[in-house]
Amino acid sequence: DYNKAPDTYLKDENGYKYDVLVFGTYDRNNDKDLNENSFAATKRFAESGRGILFGHDTVTSNNVVNNPVFARFAEDLGIKLTWEGKYKEANTVKVVNTGFLTSYPWKLTGVLTIPKAHALGQFTGGSNTATVWMEFTVNNRVDTETGGRDNAYLCTKNQLALIQTGHSSGKATDDERKILANTIFYLKQVTNATEIVDKSALDMQEPSQTEVISVKRNEQRMAVEIAAEDYGTKYFYYVEGLPQGQENVELNRKSQI
Repeated sequence: DYNKAPDTYLKDENGYKYDVLVFGTYDRNNDKDLNENSFAATKRFAESGRGILFGHDTVTSNNVVNNPVFARFAEDLGIKLTWEGKYKEANTVKVVNTGFLTSYPWKLTGVLTIPKAHALGQFTGGSNTATVWMEFTVNNRVDTETGGRDNAYLCTKNQLALIQTGHSSGKATDDERKILANTIFYLKQVTNATEIVDKSALDMQEPSQTEVISVKRNEQRMAVEIAAEDYGTKYFYYVEGLPQGQENVELNRKSQI
């Protein structure tokens, strides 16, 4: 149905209804690929700055699962696809990168348990430009051309992501539900707000030692005035504006907060 009339799902009279679009939580995506119509609509959705999460066996084109239309998003994701679809399954992944994606709303660290899954001819790392957040705990192949490996469980580039959720056809562990929630929050990168609360920016610098300034008491009460200097932790940001249908425009490259 999405392939037939994608914009009826994506839009209403006010424009796009959603911030993030998710594909592929069923094994092999139930053997469904996009078509020319839905690819164009999905591409426009991404170009508007909105997020897309591609699941297991979607963006892949090989001798096991071949989705030539989904596979056109490989370059946007910063991954390389190969025709030979060998794979190794695992039910654990390790966090190899940290940031907002691994910090909110759940703190994700170490080794996490997922339903059994695998990558499938999707290479990351090396000269490939995707950011890898989590990898399977099994070793897999190395691509001699790029130096990448096909063992990423979760990778992103800009507001697009590829996750290997879906091999279990809808089942999920507590860890995987947390990963999905974090990733969808992370991919929601379009906003009309002019203020932001960065929940991953923690104050790690302790304040100075507290000093007692004064003590006042009477028969019923005692008031103590204390003081300390809060040094805070510095963070650096830059802001990019994304006008509709135009190229990115950098507004402020070195803002310090």
